[in-house]
Amino acid sequence: MNFQFAGLDWMTGDFYFASGRSVMPYNALSRFYHSPVIFPAPVQALSFDGMGVWARTPSAIYSLDRWTRQISLSSDSGITREWQGPSDLRQIRNDVRLLGLAPYQMMDEWAVVHPITALAYEKFGTEAWVWYRGLGLWKYDTFSRKFSQATKGFLASAGVNAIASYGPAMVLAGPGGITLIGADGERWQQMNRMFNADLAGQLIVAAAFDDRDVFAGTGSGILAFKRGEDFVRNITTYDGLPSDRINCLYLEGDSLWAGTDYGLGLYQRSIKTTTSLWPQLENHKISGISADPRYIYLATGRGAVKLDRQDSLRPLRYQDPDPALLEEPMLAVISEDTITWWLGKDFLLAGNKRDGSYRTFLRSGNYAAGHGLCLAVDDGNVWIGTDNGLVRFVKSRNQFMVYHAADGLLDEQVWSLYSLNGCLWAGGANGASRFCFKKEDQ
Repeated sequence: MNFQFAGLDWMTGDFYFASGRSVMPYNALSRFYHSPVIFPAPVQALSFDGMGVWARTPSAIYSLDRWTRQISLSSDSGITREWQGPSDLRQIRNDVRLLGLAPYQMMDEWAVVHPITALAYEKFGTEAWVWYRGLGLWKYDTFSRKFSQATKGFLASAGVNAIASYGPAMVLAGPGGITLIGADGERWQQMNRMFNADLAGQLIVAAAFDDRDVFAGTGSGILAFKRGEDFVRNITTYDGLPSDRINCLYLEGDSLWAGTDYGLGLYQRSIKTTTSLWPQLENHKISGISADPRYIYLATGRGAVKLDRQDSLRPLRYQDPDPALLEEPMLAVISEDTITWWLGKDFLLAGNKRDGSYRTFLRSGNYAAGHGLCLAVDDGNVWIGTDNGLVRFVKSRNQFMVYHAADGLLDEQVWSLYSLNGCLWAGGANGASRFCFKKEDQ
């Protein structure tokens, strides 16, 4: 999210980031932000005193109780108050305290990509707090000129449609942006506006990355850029994709597999070439991709399909399948060492690679949640995101558990899932929930 300005509450040390009628409180010490407070009109400036927080709008002044978040219309004229509002970037350039404030010392072209949209000074300290569009909140010491990113918990996107990892680092992506979480979990980089692309209008539904590249699947192709760079390349049907509507991505070495509405595409990074060599799949909507040393597994709208690596990646459908549900529309697939998990709207299948047998778990009678949307698997659990709750299947006990908002889930609709290092990330319309279960005995 991008903010028009920030105000620093000297009484509590909290920041208040303003954007239109919305004001979001953020505590820099705990790195925790609260739900936005919505005022009756766009907020132009903020003021703080022992009585509370004051907001000036075009038509009136409102008071906000710090603790209850209640908003009241005030009769205060505001003439004697000290107001904090939008920063004048010309003054920033001429402020001797900010001489070492990167990257303003080195540009103007950088400012076009990631301009400063909010600035607040400590009243009695040496630090200034700066918000960059697409990069989040940064802390700058005006004495030592030390500069560090302070943001943790802000997302670049309006929701989380896709989650991916590379080692301990993660990407959370969704409508309007990409958030990269560093390996230490403390560095959150928000990417909204790149050098040659504004992600604000992009509906990002898939993501994949490694130490070289980041890829985002959208409704208009694949966005690709180098780690640490701002220049975006768009891979589309003009480059060889079967469709611009990307549903899933799977990165395997030099190969990026792309599931689209009309088949499968393969992008080879080393030669920057995209191919679609499977006419048999051109009428298949591909929603999930996984792999093992022998096969590439595809969850499609026409059932389960696999590509045989030992036979020129020839597509194979399951002949006379048992169970017959293998011919039903699939939403996701994940391959483990001995099991391939297939998710449908109302079922979960576990295919044993050794003997070819299957276990079938129907939604009715196994888990009281909504229709399946996404899937994640770890050593001890299978997780299903639905349109009405999160499902957990504990492998050792063959037991299903269901979590809802009352259990701490941020969204009842779970659009994306990822299990990493004993923590499950569940993305939805309002952001992402993290459930750390590695020390849990149950």
